[in-house]
Amino acid sequence: MWTLIQVYAKNLCAFKLLDYKLLQKHTTLIFGNNMDNDSQGSNGSGKSAMLEAIAIGITGETLRKIKMDEIINDAENEAIVSLLLLNTATGQRLTIQRIISRKAAQVIKVFVCANETEDNEVCIEQASVADYNKFILETLGLTKEDIFSNFILSKHKYLSFLSSSDREKKEIINRFSNGVIVDESIIALQEDMVPIQELLKQAELSVANHTGRVETLQEQINTAITESTERSQKKAERIANWNKAIADKRNHIREQNILINKANEILDQYDKTDKVLQKLENGKKDAKECFEIISEHFASHTLPLPRNFAAISIKNQKELEVVAKEYAEVQKQLTQHDKKIVIAKDSYGKLLKQYEKFQEDFDKKSTKAEEKINMLLSSVNKLETDNSRLRTQRVQLEADIADLQKQLAGVIVCPKCQHEFTLANDIDINDVKLKLQDRKGESQDILNSIETNERSIAEITAEGRKARQEQDRLNNCKIEWSTKITETCTALDELSRGASSLANKMQALQNQMNILQKSIEGVRVNLFDDAYAILDEAIQRQESEIKRAELNINNANGAIQSYEESIHDIENASETDMIETLKANKKKYEKELTLAISQKENVEQKLNSYKEQEATFIEFKTHLANTKIDALSHITNEFLEAIGSDIRIAFSGFTVLKSGKIRDKISISIIRDGVDCGSFDKFSEGEKARVNLANILAMHKLTNINCDDNKGLDLLILDEILEATDEQGLSNIFDALNQLQITSLVVSHGNIAENYPYKTVVNKLNGISFIDA
Repeated sequence: MWTLIQVYAKNLCAFKLLDYKLLQKHTTLIFGNNMDNDSQGSNGSGKSAMLEAIAIGITGETLRKIKMDEIINDAENEAIVSLLLLNTATGQRLTIQRIISRKAAQVIKVFVCANETEDNEVCIEQASVADYNKFILETLGLTKEDIFSNFILSKHKYLSFLSSSDREKKEIINRFSNGVIVDESIIALQEDMVPIQELLKQAELSVANHTGRVETLQEQINTAITESTERSQKKAERIANWNKAIADKRNHIREQNILINKANEILDQYDKTDKVLQKLENGKKDAKECFEIISEHFASHTLPLPRNFAAISIKNQKELEVVAKEYAEVQKQLTQHDKKIVIAKDSYGKLLKQYEKFQEDFDKKSTKAEEKINMLLSSVNKLETDNSRLRTQRVQLEADIADLQKQLAGVIVCPKCQHEFTLANDIDINDVKLKLQDRKGESQDILNSIETNERSIAEITAEGRKARQEQDRLNNCKIEWSTKITETCTALDELSRGASSLANKMQALQNQMNILQKSIEGVRVNLFDDAYAILDEAIQRQESEIKRAELNINNANGAIQSYEESIHDIENASETDMIETLKANKKKYEKELTLAISQKENVEQKLNSYKEQEATFIEFKTHLANTKIDALSHITNEFLEAIGSDIRIAFSGFTVLKSGKIRDKISISIIRDGVDCGSFDKFSEGEKARVNLANILAMHKLTNINCDDNKGLDLLILDEILEATDEQGLSNIFDALNQLQITSLVVSHGNIAENYPYKTVVNKLNGISFIDA
């Protein structure tokens, strides 16, 4: 894209010398200071001369309606204008120099440099000033109309798109959408269709003529056979009957001509009605008034009335209010739900943190309890194993004791000396007693150990029971926490599902409101679409009546010719010859009829193929136009939002009627708070200025988008276009322009805060304009 870097001028208007570098990607406010006349303020300081230099440099034309030599300083004979442009995508430099003289033709020099860092400029040679102008505009990828409509906007040349006529709007949209190319194709196609349509008309008339002849000949053959058999009529009577049939056919032709004349009269009335519709559509009357006038006209011509879209709009407006109220209520519920969800999420988060702490404590205590239980179980197992071992030992000792006791059971005591002995000589009684005493001692020790172990097991079991209880308590606490978290999560899920349900309901209500709003916004467009569709259908009906009458006339003419030929034949031939002649003529005309039908079908087929192409072109043109109209509407509303306006614009694009005709009326509705506020011109100048600026920015963006790759112009100049805007409005506008990073120059007489950072002051002293350094 090209951007303007520097403006140089010498002896231009009140400037002796102008050398100005534009601040890129910012909006510069240009003030004036006429120090020669304090009463003039900023007027007459030379602000517009800067813009004249840019306009002349690019297009070769002045902004004001003056002769070219009138921009030369009064004290000089020639002026120089030079512009330096840079292509930010390719790095190319474009230098334009113009020398404007009072006595000689304009001299232009154009230099192109392939790279901004190099000095190898190429001088472009062209045959004439017009060729230079064409080369410059083609290099930028723009037209002169683009420049003065979307880039350099002065009150002397600028006409708002929103206030322009329907024809001008369509020209602009067609230029954006390349619809002009499609129009050329449609016109060429329609021109090719004209001779084919004439051929089809002649073919249809030929078919009707031959059909009438064949049908009449068949009737005559049937009559001649009957009369020949019955001999009930004389030749004179038959001729008289045919003459009467001829008279009847001629009367039928007169009736059909009357019908055609009547249909033409009705078509004339419909044509007047169509003009009334066009005048109404281009007027300022609202939908209700339009419907009343249309109804009166349609009723006077016995046409069905269009739907009362005004009444439908009122009904839809009431329904919209109900739906909007319900939407607000659901929105309120959703807000409350969202607050509950926030609280619930907060509580759930806190609960999770508490649970994390509990889980950490639980893991420690549970591990400790598990370790203790395992330790106690190990101790019990160890004691049980020890007891088992001791019991085994005790059993063995008890067996030993029993055996020793058995040995001592056979002891004999001497009465005299008390000596103890047994019959077994190998037993030492004292030794056995000692062993028995030892065994009993050992057994008692083992029994004591077992009892001690049993007591220890009981104590450990009691301690283990307490550990188990603590473990169960911990597990129960965990279950309680899990239940609490599950319940909280379920409650949160229910709230989320409720919010989702309310959001879905809101979306459904929003969609319903959008449909109702679209119906309300398009009430006037829909009314005229319906009215045109009814009128087109009525016109087609009358045209069909005329076509049918013309075919009937041709059919009757064919019958008359057959009757006249038959009269001639009967007067000059015998009865038998007459019948044969009639049959021969019928066969001849049947062949001609077959050929005529075949030719008609061929012509119809060719015409239908052309009509299919035409329908495709129309559909494609409608698609292209509506795409650009939708884009223009969308971008305009984006900019309106960006500059803080509560106004929105709705464009109605091209529509295809039931008849297949395209209605390319571009209608504009101004919407505020969802309500159609009427035509653009009824708004205050300040409001119109904001809407115009949004539309200017949209057109500026679309124009650049529509350019070829690496072409377009990053420049927007507004010369007193925003004068009706107040200080706050201008502040919002400049903020938006700076955010968009468009290199802009805005000429203003004030209304902007003194602390605005990007300003250029044009002073005028002793008749000479200059810019503060």
